[in-house]
Amino acid sequence: QWGKDAIKTINLFKIQDKQNYDPKKIIKEREKKRKQRIINEASSLKQIKTRRELANAIKQSRTKNNSKKYLSAIGIVAVVAAVILYRNSIPPTWKVTSHSGTFYIDQKVEIKNIEAGDILETKNDGILSFKIGDNTSLTLYKNTKAIAELNNSKSSVLRLEYGKMALKSVNEGRHLIVRTPQFKLVDDGSFSIIEINKAGMGEIKVKKGRLFVDINNNRLPIFKNYIYTVGDIAPHFANTSKRFLNALKRIKAPIRYDAVLKQLLLSSTENDALTLWCLMNNSKQGYMPFVFEKLNSLFPIIGDVTKSGIMKKDKLMMNSWLDDIEWQLQ
Repeated sequence: QWGKDAIKTINLFKIQDKQNYDPKKIIKEREKKRKQRIINEASSLKQIKTRRELANAIKQSRTKNNSKKYLSAIGIVAVVAAVILYRNSIPPTWKVTSHSGTFYIDQKVEIKNIEAGDILETKNDGILSFKIGDNTSLTLYKNTKAIAELNNSKSSVLRLEYGKMALKSVNEGRHLIVRTPQFKLVDDGSFSIIEINKAGMGEIKVKKGRLFVDINNNRLPIFKNYIYTVGDIAPHFANTSKRFLNALKRIKAPIRYDAVLKQLLLSSTENDALTLWCLMNNSKQGYMPFVFEKLNSLFPIIGDVTKSGIMKKDKLMMNSWLDDIEWQLQ
């Protein structure tokens, strides 16, 4: 180690006049100091007469060395934590990445960073793409209007008035929230397409990952390859059977066990598992056992998840079962 330190010292001296230092002399001084430190430690050991004194001396030596290591480690952790907190406290920048045709930002035809309150609008031939920070990309297609509502360290909020929008993001601990006249979308790391009319009616298609839709005081998860049509009671698999989809369109809350629900259960497959989970999560006790038995036959509950817990709508058990279903559907 003293040799490495000597080399570092030599490198520092190289910035100065080469005639002002002597490498051999520096190494000799380092060696002299090291030997003197060993002599001092040896002389202190001579004063030790009992095993207890020896143990105490070793303990003090370790404590002294470890304290230096711990202080160094704590310092490094503190610096890293400070950097992370500082970065997370800075709201991400909304930056335009590409555009074509006719578009407006804050009612002006100009390229600038998007700020809270700016109105984003594309016309018949317009397309506008932008990024929020490093991990969220959005594209507004033709005849689309949106408003940048809020941008802070915890979340970014975009209000989609109407039109078609593509969203691609990575879950990084903060979320993008998309508000519409009918629902609120909370992105959890996905690639999805949202398309609505001026009344807020339309659909959400998830190509990758998952997101959540808050509608009518109810939160619906949407997985990869699922579609949610505004007004339906639950999302459905993109390529589900017509019989299952027709039954789903006819089911309204509060759900009853009737011919429509019976048709839906009989025509359901593994790909319809998320729909069944949403129906059961939003159901009343009367018909829950029927939906549970069907879903459990497709994806049996495992681990700490129990039927009684599911019947009581235990959140931890319901979410654990949902995660297991999503993992098996991938």
